[in-house]
Amino acid sequence: MIALSQGSGDTVRNYIACSPGGAKVQSLRFRLTKLGGTPAPKVALYSSRGPDAINPSILKPDLLAPGHQILAAFSRERPYTSLGEYSVVTDYGLMTGTSMAAPHVAGAAALLKSVYPEWTPAAIRSALMTTAYVVDNTDEPMTPTEFGAGHIDLKRAMDPGLVYDLRTQDYVDFLCGQNFTEKQINAILRQRGWHCRAELKVEDLNYPSLTTTTIKVGDKGPGRTVKFRRVLTNVGEGKSVYRATLGKRPADDENQSGAEKAVVSLPQRDQEVLGHFGRRRRFPGKGLLLSAVD
Repeated sequence: MIALSQGSGDTVRNYIACSPGGAKVQSLRFRLTKLGGTPAPKVALYSSRGPDAINPSILKPDLLAPGHQILAAFSRERPYTSLGEYSVVTDYGLMTGTSMAAPHVAGAAALLKSVYPEWTPAAIRSALMTTAYVVDNTDEPMTPTEFGAGHIDLKRAMDPGLVYDLRTQDYVDFLCGQNFTEKQINAILRQRGWHCRAELKVEDLNYPSLTTTTIKVGDKGPGRTVKFRRVLTNVGEGKSVYRATLGKRPADDENQSGAEKAVVSLPQRDQEVLGHFGRRRRFPGKGLLLSAVD
């Protein structure tokens, strides 16, 4: 496939029409860019899905980002494609895969870091995950094991209000609680001198999503309560009030009059708030914080 501008396409078409004896072209079709497709966004067939194979109680993937037919820079030192015995080189090419989606997320993270240099990698991830949009253009909810927390929305991520932060020791405690050996933890951390402060349960890892695998499909026994412990850090305005609601998805806002509600006061920037979470808690303040639940 070759992508041409409108002017170049007209030149090729005229050349074929005016060439003496006809140009040696077996077939040539012109296609226009498709707009307004539904549903969108959607996960490509070749893209990996969740849950996480090692620990399904942590939602994976984290986010969705554009990764199909992305116009990207390409090195002339490597052929873009081959036509018979000829190698085609170009400065730009349409590429597909995780290698295209990852730069979108990395670029978004870099922009957030430039605006908030004091933020940790976990805080940046939290801002991207809790502000991602979770319905497609048909107003249908996305599937958590395909979309994770949703599709990135950098504009909203610039003002997340609250973040789920994590420090290195939190990860160490989590690994200790997962029964990893000392050799395995050394390989993961790439450092020595660490110590297990506590054995952190997966439900208490301060991750910006809430996932449990303790409920079996078809289980008709008594309901089971799963508690999640989270620490929210206010990175928004100093005096803020966040009201938490339990609901299915943003499109159901008008039908949540009977939902359980809670009020969290955050009088100061960076104040930490402890809470136990059930289904999904939404924090509509100046922005919008969504905690994905699976």
